[in-house]
Amino acid sequence: MSTSVTFPFLSVRSESLGVLRRPIIPVSVSGPSATLPAWFLLDSGADVSLIPYNFGRRLGLSTANAPRYQCGGLGEGRVSYWFCPAAMAFQDIRLHVRVGWCETDIPYFILGRLEAFDLLDIEFRQSANCILLRPAAVPTQA
Repeated sequence: MSTSVTFPFLSVRSESLGVLRRPIIPVSVSGPSATLPAWFLLDSGADVSLIPYNFGRRLGLSTANAPRYQCGGLGEGRVSYWFCPAAMAFQDIRLHVRVGWCETDIPYFILGRLEAFDLLDIEFRQSANCILLRPAAVPTQA
């Protein structure tokens, strides 16, 4: 039997739309120097997971030998990041993935599809107000 964890959607007030339920979940992230908690937006539209610059520094991440890329979203802006290995834990579920360590302090932590979504089965249960995560029965091969 596989481990599964359930998180409630986080209620956020929007001036124009009222109360919204967002898939924001608590994650422990480990790097060479530290393990730190953060709240990640579970974003099925994001290719990569992203963390802010100062958070990566506190984890002890290094740019040495880390490839550097850029990504963009809906707007014109682009974000530069280094691809670095990290460990993530969602209660009893642990993953080893690469994260995009942003060159600047972005306002959100993003859990994107690359690697993380391959290793997890994720159910967005909007009507039940929860997100269900469990290790993938058969992890996707890249």
